[in-house]
Amino acid sequence: MATEGQSMAHPPEQDSVQSIFSVPVPHFPQEIITEILSWLPVKSLGQLQCVCKSWFSLISSSNFIKNHQKYSSRHPKHALTKLVLQATEDNPDILSTFSLHSLLNGISSIEVVEQLVLDSTIKEDPYDIVGSCNGLVCLSSIPGVLTLWNPCTKKSRTLPYDYHEVEILYTGTNISDRVRAATDRSYCATHAFGYDDSNNDYKVVKLYSTLTYSFPKVEEQYVYALGVYSWKSDSWKLIDDIPDGFSSWDSYALVNGALHWRSYEDGSRSTPVIMSLNLEAEKYGKIAVPDNLRGKFDWKLRVVDGYLCIVCTFDDGTMEIWIMKEYSVLESWTKVASIPNSAILNNCASPLFVSAEGKILLRILSQDLTLLDTRNKKGVVYYSETIHCAFLFTESLVSV
Repeated sequence: MATEGQSMAHPPEQDSVQSIFSVPVPHFPQEIITEILSWLPVKSLGQLQCVCKSWFSLISSSNFIKNHQKYSSRHPKHALTKLVLQATEDNPDILSTFSLHSLLNGISSIEVVEQLVLDSTIKEDPYDIVGSCNGLVCLSSIPGVLTLWNPCTKKSRTLPYDYHEVEILYTGTNISDRVRAATDRSYCATHAFGYDDSNNDYKVVKLYSTLTYSFPKVEEQYVYALGVYSWKSDSWKLIDDIPDGFSSWDSYALVNGALHWRSYEDGSRSTPVIMSLNLEAEKYGKIAVPDNLRGKFDWKLRVVDGYLCIVCTFDDGTMEIWIMKEYSVLESWTKVASIPNSAILNNCASPLFVSAEGKILLRILSQDLTLLDTRNKKGVVYYSETIHCAFLFTESLVSV
């Protein structure tokens, strides 16, 4: 026992704590800290914002958010990209997310990374997934409600109502130059979602499709117009100078600042063409498909490492993958894979993702999730339950 005048020794535990805190913390330049943080997932960044005020300010800054989004989308192992499935009939508001990195690397036991729950304030039943871009997901519901949603930050924005829709449906004043004296109409709208990098603006494009019956000569004619929503202005505008040969999209790809979708120049499957809409200039364009792809086949547009990609399935079940190595240059179309018909494809395969290594993530019918390796023509079935919808998104801090 220590006597008066003697110093009492520090407990060993206290000494160890003091020694830890006495070690000088190395100083890293700000650019190194920013570089390291830019590779981290959103959940980790949310925790690190609480470390100190300077990190909170850094991670919240618009420059960091934009750089983080670019790092996430270009990650060589797709570490921050998730496959999202809606597969629960009893509760369609629950979305299951899977690691794309795990799927592409053939990990046999695929586990749900996270379950995302759609809040009732951001969707109405039933709903569809329009698409995703830079971590934002666009949702569409039957009453005409469109919502932008960031699954990582849980933030959302409901888009304002597009009153051009009513104008086209009931009066047709903006597109009546082509078809007049309509006595009956049937109407539908489809959507696409993309990013205008030049103006840092997210845009939702709505295709208005009106089937018109004209008299006295009875004939059916489709009339099209496009509505474009700007995230920056939070408003819609109408583009009604649709080029000839336009047709509705069910497969689109965002490449080189433009939306691309499949079409046919004369309505025949023998004349396929890729239509485009530049999101900055909001001007149309056309891209020819490879000369080999003239005939009976089904095709989808995808993006591979920033390149425009065609995945086509011929009537005999053969699947081919073509990539445009140089944008808008016909001669640059290159066939990178050809897969003969098999039980894997079964003529009912829809590609969700194509990797630069030649691996295709396929949705077979509405249930099987299959990874097909085009190099050895082998496939692995990961999922065998009903899939109502499936899409990919990459984590980001982008605000809505």
